[in-house]
Amino acid sequence: MPVIFLFGGPGHGGSGDPHRGDTVDDTTLDILRAQDLLPFRTLVAEGAEAVMVGYVTYPQLWDDLPASLEPGAYELLREIGFDGVAITDALGMG
Repeated sequence: MPVIFLFGGPGHGGSGDPHRGDTVDDTTLDILRAQDLLPFRTLVAEGAEAVMVGYVTYPQLWDDLPASLEPGAYELLREIGFDGVAITDALGMG
């Protein structure tokens, strides 16, 4: 089963350490849709069944919640056609 890591996986943008809860990415929604989500669109089209959502905060998109807790992140997943399982880990991180 292919699993993809969205919003803060290896090589995530922004600065900080997601293990401390201080990773911030100032990407705009337009850039996210035009660039960052492209590989995820491909993986979803190829049948990815699960997505792990990370802990990066996107102040240009949402308030101060990390993507893993932000409903808008899951709405973007549905927007790109994902209908599988979305997970996160280590809810006690920073």
